[in-house]
Amino acid sequence: MIDKNGKVFGKINIIDLIVIVVLVLAIGVFGYVKISNSVVDNDDPKKMTVDTADGDELYITYYAEEVPEYVANRVKTDSFLMDADTNMKLGVVTDVKVDEAVTYSNTDDGKVVASSKEGYNSIKITGKTKGKLGKYGAEISTMTYGVGHSMTLRAGDAKIFLKIYDIKTAG
Repeated sequence: MIDKNGKVFGKINIIDLIVIVVLVLAIGVFGYVKISNSVVDNDDPKKMTVDTADGDELYITYYAEEVPEYVANRVKTDSFLMDADTNMKLGVVTDVKVDEAVTYSNTDDGKVVASSKEGYNSIKITGKTKGKLGKYGAEISTMTYGVGHSMTLRAGDAKIFLKIYDIKTAG
């Protein structure tokens, strides 16, 4: 099997073989971790648990001034919520309010005016989650989310860049 030159089957060096086996195993483990972390049960958002089991029931309202209409129309109550940057589960949607987009522009005389934009909407999404309302905002698992926090939120199959508009406890 290993000849006097240290080659397996007379073809490959034993050290090269070990390196190849380690690389194949590392790629397999990396792939398994990526696939297992990306699986979310879209069919039953009530089964989706927040990453922290303790804490109070919190209602977080998220707001985006300008979202394509086709994205805003995808957000439904009972959809799961997730921080797209950290893959942290943030509960489920309890309320959705879609309105005209709010777009700011400068006029010729230097004033900033708000107007709407065809094909776009503003959206407020309220979600129920578990966490603690602390000094700097909602503490959910290892993250703290405060009012004004900019983030990318997954709401069901929609992905929206927005800000946290409000945080309240259930009581």
